[in-house]
Amino acid sequence: MHHFVYIRYSDLFDERPPLSSIRVILRRFKRSQAFLRIAQINVLLSREMFMKDKDGMQKLQGSLLATFFDDEVFERRLKARYGPAKMDESPVFTRQAALALLRKCTLHSNVDGL
Repeated sequence: MHHFVYIRYSDLFDERPPLSSIRVILRRFKRSQAFLRIAQINVLLSREMFMKDKDGMQKLQGSLLATFFDDEVFERRLKARYGPAKMDESPVFTRQAALALLRKCTLHSNVDGL
């Protein structure tokens, strides 16, 4: 059995994001496009998890980090705190988080958003 340590928002920023700020951010997005993108990420995470492909999961985590994190967060927070941690053992992007975000997206995003 493998045990993983998931890196949470609060691990990087020393606080939990208030739900009100998440709602404000999600209201800017067009529901169908945001839902599709998050669902696609969830499928990719699911595939790598079920295939048990460590190299594939590391590459996927790296690609998602490069796409969604800016240099300040990546260099000064993630690397500074976790160093050369393997992203298949300490993932930032997880299926559980993607599914929770899908739910919030469905509830709070805008049908006619940007």
